[in-house]
Amino acid sequence: MKGLGAEYVFDYDNAGWSAKVADVTRTQGVQVFLDSIGDLAGGAFPLLGQFGRWIIYGVRTGKQNALPAEALWPMIGKNISLSGFNLGSNLHQVPRAVGELFKFVADGKIKVEITKYPLAEASKVHTLFEQRKTTGKLVLIP
Repeated sequence: MKGLGAEYVFDYDNAGWSAKVADVTRTQGVQVFLDSIGDLAGGAFPLLGQFGRWIIYGVRTGKQNALPAEALWPMIGKNISLSGFNLGSNLHQVPRAVGELFKFVADGKIKVEITKYPLAEASKVHTLFEQRKTTGKLVLIP
């Protein structure tokens, strides 16, 4: 979000988002694509530039589409890496990482959008979250 320091913002729920990304990145392409959806047939793959990295850290969709066969040779030609990340196997690193993250927030290097809701609205907040109608962090206040 621009208010949080992003230079460009793209909503992948809007048609044409990948064309807008391509226009901004031009010949360089996207260097790192952090993917919490996990749909390998989505519009992000063609956007990756030379030595680009696609990192999947979640599968928040019912879509379990595999990487299209026609993407394999361009992937090799552009030296693109596709990898996954699972926090569960790296829990020992969480305290250090959280400490660094909090320092970035305290120093103003990372801005966090926080929305507070009364605990009585937990069901409503959960529904909004499931429908992907929230941004930032949600806090329930007792």
